[in-house]
Amino acid sequence: MQQFSDRITFARKRLGLSQAQLASILGVSRGACGQWEQGVSTPSVNHMIELAKVTEVSFEWLATGRGNIEPDNQGDMNEPNGLDNLSGRPITGDLRETLIWLQKLPIDKLEAVLKLLRSARALME
Repeated sequence: MQQFSDRITFARKRLGLSQAQLASILGVSRGACGQWEQGVSTPSVNHMIELAKVTEVSFEWLATGRGNIEPDNQGDMNEPNGLDNLSGRPITGDLRETLIWLQKLPIDKLEAVLKLLRSARALME
């Protein structure tokens, strides 16, 4: 049976995330992610729940290695595992980290970032 540390590594890599990116999304240090993947320490239950959401795996599979790897619910745009992919391009790595970061911004900050992005897009057209 696969070790917990191996499941974390597998889940992270299948989305193309680096340890630093995953750490940033979860709000922990890169060292914490490294220790989880090395089996030196185990994340808190709250971090495991968030880790399962972010990496789009079921909590049961992540925690125990049993059950389906895929989460039971597909979520919605309020959950990282429910991000739409309208461009046909995989949402991985930096793009995924950025989208999750944008989802967590307070609405006034999000509106400011979107205004800036619209201005940049207009310059490129």
